Amino acid sequence: MKYYGISDKGIVRKENQDCFSIEEIGDVLLLVVCDGMGGHAAGRLASHLADEAFRNYVRGKLTSRIRRFMDTRKILQDGCREANSIILQYSEMSEEYAGLGTTLVGGILSESGTSYLVNVGDSRAYQLSAGRKTIVQITEDHSLVQTYVNAGLITKEEARTHPRKNIITRALGGDVYEDADIFEVKMQSGDMLLFCSDGLSNFVTDDEILQTYLLHPDPEECCRDLLSQTYARGAGDNVTIAVVVKP
Repeated sequence: MKYYGISDKGIVRKENQDCFSIEEIGDVLLLVVCDGMGGHAAGRLASHLADEAFRNYVRGKLTSRIRRFMDTRKILQDGCREANSIILQYSEMSEEYAGLGTTLVGGILSESGTSYLVNVGDSRAYQLSAGRKTIVQITEDHSLVQTYVNAGLITKEEARTHPRKNIITRALGGDVYEDADIFEVKMQSGDMLLFCSDGLSNFVTDDEILQTYLLHPDPEECCRDLLSQTYARGAGDNVTIAVVVKP
């Protein structure tokens, strides 16, 4: 599989509180995108803590001698629980870290075509098909505006510019942990999985993401073009994009 990722603080923010990792572990990829919150350095700390704790846990399971007996969904769920626990411990150490939290989206991706994704918060995963010329949002945002959309109170387009669009209803770091969402995704040749923080999805539409992939099927070119589009629209938030293409 071909892959690439990029993370940028944007034009408005003073620092980048997003982070991402793409790691090859045997015959699979482990991918994570986190978008931290908490103000000052706390958001950056939260995203990096989650990324490291989640990857360490999942990597340990994937490199175990009894891997063939493992439940991939449970590994991802437990990896999020581990990350949540680590962040919670830090948030209780100092008032400076009160409210420490982060989103997390990622997964265990296999070239065989079946991948398992995990999501907490409003960072997203999309599946794009060059052959079918389609884009499907795999994850559903854990956000206040998504509850409005589900209730039919606003449209998906209205949600992108809603004044309360940044309020999320689930994150890593809370003292009451809610299970992450787990998804099974089957990829065909030429399909792309795209993971992003809301710094992309709040500025670039789903159709524009699809058209960018159709124009730039190379992962790096696609990521850089999408980042350029956020800059053209003010880049008002940190933006992180990570993509994987099945050959």
